[in-house]
Amino acid sequence: MGSRSWKLVVVGLSVMLVAAGFASEAAEEAAQAGKQEKKWTDSFGQESCTFSSVGGNRFFILEPGHQLMLESRTAKVVITVLDETKKIGSIETRVVEEREEEDGQLKEVSRNFFAVCKEYGDVFYFGEDVDDYEGGKIVKHSGAWRADRKDSRAGIIMPGTVLLGARHYQEIAPNAMDRAEIISDDVTMKTPAGTFKNCIRVEETSGLDPNDKCYKTYAPGVGIIQDEDLLLSGYGKAKEVSVALEDLPRAVRAAIKKHAAGGKVTEIENKSVNGKIVYEAEVVLNGKASDILISAKGKHLGTKKEEADTDQDKQDEGEEQKDK
Repeated sequence: MGSRSWKLVVVGLSVMLVAAGFASEAAEEAAQAGKQEKKWTDSFGQESCTFSSVGGNRFFILEPGHQLMLESRTAKVVITVLDETKKIGSIETRVVEEREEEDGQLKEVSRNFFAVCKEYGDVFYFGEDVDDYEGGKIVKHSGAWRADRKDSRAGIIMPGTVLLGARHYQEIAPNAMDRAEIISDDVTMKTPAGTFKNCIRVEETSGLDPNDKCYKTYAPGVGIIQDEDLLLSGYGKAKEVSVALEDLPRAVRAAIKKHAAGGKVTEIENKSVNGKIVYEAEVVLNGKASDILISAKGKHLGTKKEEADTDQDKQDEGEEQKDK
């Protein structure tokens, strides 16, 4: 082959490589353009909604006492719908508490505010209060936001009508821009709490951090059953759960201190009574224990002497009679 032929081959290869390079760049640009064109709904016409703090929809339950527990090898999250409401602007919202533990240590307690649109079944997210813990103490409040603050408004945590491929913002605030895309509506998932069918899977991303991405699965009539490596391990009506005094709502904390009358608070539990959350604080005063019952709104429901103490008192009285 002559030198001219070699030159033609080299030139041809160069042209092909350049063309391939342009094609690769064009494909990458197209992919980037596709990503940039992806949008999430951020306006929901909530002015036409009549909001309720109870109810929910197929995939998100807002009934007081409803509780979910999700666990992985190292973490546990307990989600409880409290018998407590909070006004965000003019909307009365339901308070849903999330308690997150990691390696047996309390990591975060958040109080989330939701309300359902009666007309369309959409569950709106109006904000959250967050306590971050280290070594059993609150160290910060990262991620807290409210829809009635400047440059903030409610998003949708779960739409009433599930449409495959639908995308919407869940949070709309300067420091909170989580959003969701429904990527599947026919999932069957096995969890420690059972196997669930007709579930939906959601991809969550952040408008603040494009690399922040996670996947969650929701079951009809139950709620969230999977959050990354966390799987549902139990659900139903809330059982007794021990809580710390500093974690309680301000009104509950004040009521316990008032009715403890200087006694030592040794244990506090929240429990579901007739679908309502009640806080029961054990108080020891002058060597005797009693239980103070406080509603989720801080109302004193009564004080009862512990049975063990009552039995001991009877025994002591009997011994005194014998001595006489």
